[in-house]
Amino acid sequence: MIASGNDFADLVDALRDHTAAITSLVATLAPEVPDLVGTDHVARRLGVSRQWVGTMAERGDIPRDCIAPKVSAGGRIWKFHRDRIDAWLREREEG
Repeated sequence: MIASGNDFADLVDALRDHTAAITSLVATLAPEVPDLVGTDHVARRLGVSRQWVGTMAERGDIPRDCIAPKVSAGGRIWKFHRDRIDAWLREREEG
């Protein structure tokens, strides 16, 4: 039996619906990890306040290559490259 054009269109529509549902499920169960993280991420790992992380960044205690260039109009909003800051934090934990 050969499928008609309508059957094929219905199949394509069904596949699109299933693909959208699977994509939504994956996004919920395994969300993408952001490339940049804020002071809260670093503060939790170090067991300090977000303000202290900002002070550490200002003083140069956090390597400059970990810090992403991001400035807000009202002052500095610290953002960090996730892979670099996580590597630095691991080194501190192991060291």
